[in-house]
Amino acid sequence: MNELCLFSREIVVDNPSDLTTLVTQIKQAISDHKLQQVFPENAPFQTRSNIADFTENGPWPADYIEWYCVSCVDKKLYRLSVETYHGMGGRWQSV
Repeated sequence: MNELCLFSREIVVDNPSDLTTLVTQIKQAISDHKLQQVFPENAPFQTRSNIADFTENGPWPADYIEWYCVSCVDKKLYRLSVETYHGMGGRWQSV
């Protein structure tokens, strides 16, 4: 499966390891100009930190993370929303 296909499907985040892996893949896709982080005006709960600043050793930028990216290929908007404090998980999905 190519990297673009990976991001075009919904991905469930069940634990911190899933989240770390997914964010690392998102960062690489941003670096490769396949995704671009965006800050939509109509997303009041979005996390206003840069995905590129994430490190595998933490800490997470907030108890709830809501990051948005747009595909540089087809211009679809995606959201990563994860509750990090209580470990309730989250998902990456097209919005």
